[in-house]
Amino acid sequence: MGYYEYYNSIPEDVLEMAEIMGAVFLGVFAVIGVFGLVMYILRSLALHTIANRRGLKNAWLAWIPVGQEWIIGSVSDQYQYLTKGKIQNRRKILLVLQLAAVLISTVFSVINLAGTLAGMLNNYGYAWEYSGMVMNGLGIVGLNFLSSGLSIAAVVFRQMSLYDLYKSCNPKNCVVFLVLGIFFGVTEPFFLMSCRHLDDGMPPRKRVYEEPVFADEEKPFDLT
Repeated sequence: MGYYEYYNSIPEDVLEMAEIMGAVFLGVFAVIGVFGLVMYILRSLALHTIANRRGLKNAWLAWIPVGQEWIIGSVSDQYQYLTKGKIQNRRKILLVLQLAAVLISTVFSVINLAGTLAGMLNNYGYAWEYSGMVMNGLGIVGLNFLSSGLSIAAVVFRQMSLYDLYKSCNPKNCVVFLVLGIFFGVTEPFFLMSCRHLDDGMPPRKRVYEEPVFADEEKPFDLT
């Protein structure tokens, strides 16, 4: 009868290296998370300020991810109406596209889960295995096409709306802001922040005259 001694198959230096790498990854993820949160706050603050200054309803939606698309579309719709007399309804289109993307993502997850469960139960019959393959195959192909189409449409309408937003605030740099924002998305919150107090591309606001209290008073006007 022989005796065996058991040793840890993983050397201590490897474990230490794994702990260091894990700590580094966690640190990187934490920095990325904080940076993303700061970018989100800047974007939300800028859109909220613009919406309030333009007199848009429900400006608080700027602090909600899907609501941000509604605000961007609303600014674009207002600009198109005031400058060209057109009714675009881009805010509704952007909202529908965003909600559709969330719905498709949910359905995609459900189909994957159903296919996985069917594959796990294939020991109970070939039908389970076959149904899992069909559900996964058809679901992935169909939803990928639909998701890609909706994503492209959402990006196009969003960039069109952002162009109107930039043009209404800073027409001289609207093209530069749009192009840089497309290729370097991290710059978008800073461009929005730089535009939040500008109305250089908006038409002059109508002057609202009030009746003077005394006959010799000049009529004041309100630029709201």
